[in-house]
Amino acid sequence: MLNQRYRWIPVAVSTALVLSAAWYIWPNYDAEDARATANAGHAEEALRSHIKTADRLADSYAAFQSLSASEARVLSLYDPCYDTMDGKVCKAVKVQDEIRVRRLQYLDKAAAQHSRDALLFLFVVGHDEGDGDHSTLRTKHVKTLFDYLDSAPNAELDGPLLMKAGELALAGTATMRDVRRAIGFYARAWALGTDGAAQAAAAAFVKIRDTPNAYLWALRCTGNCQRDSWTALDQLEKDLSLDEIQQVQKLAPVVSVIEVSSSGA
Repeated sequence: MLNQRYRWIPVAVSTALVLSAAWYIWPNYDAEDARATANAGHAEEALRSHIKTADRLADSYAAFQSLSASEARVLSLYDPCYDTMDGKVCKAVKVQDEIRVRRLQYLDKAAAQHSRDALLFLFVVGHDEGDGDHSTLRTKHVKTLFDYLDSAPNAELDGPLLMKAGELALAGTATMRDVRRAIGFYARAWALGTDGAAQAAAAAFVKIRDTPNAYLWALRCTGNCQRDSWTALDQLEKDLSLDEIQQVQKLAPVVSVIEVSSSGA
């Protein structure tokens, strides 16, 4: 009889514990939601502020840099992901996507405007950044790069950018393969003292089986420039007459000479 009287006690205790746990957990969810919402509000405000700041800049590449510098600060205001009664929420991912889209818009616009800094970032400095996004922009702006280099004054030219243009022209990336144009880019890079430019030009002439000009540029490959087996001087000299060798050697120091005739004259 006594056992039956107190049999309800374990059930009551268990029920009380469950209700206590529910009471404890529910306010925590509310607090977590409130904190995350407040943080998200601050972050949204910061994001709009940074975008407005970038939009006010007349220089599109400066706007790209401004928003790039702001990205980490904006994202730091978000909880990357947090739990709610409705499941896991990752607002930072959406914000990061929005920043990425805006940054790419600024970079795209700057490149289209022939911004040297934008093209340098896209094709050289930031070549390994941005994976597919930047790759798509690079493909889009290959012709932009060529047009810019064709019209840019010598004072604005950049050796690595010319080398990249030569590589793209030689490979036929997003444009028709143009060996002569590639050689022109390499020649201009060499005139700026860019390491490897002479070797690149020599190798390009080897591809079109123009031995006199391959030899001309192989002779110019000095200092930190290193020839490969195809542009080794003794290898090229096998296909040239003594007269051709001597004529090309005389012309090699003349910076204005980009090509020699097939007879070496």
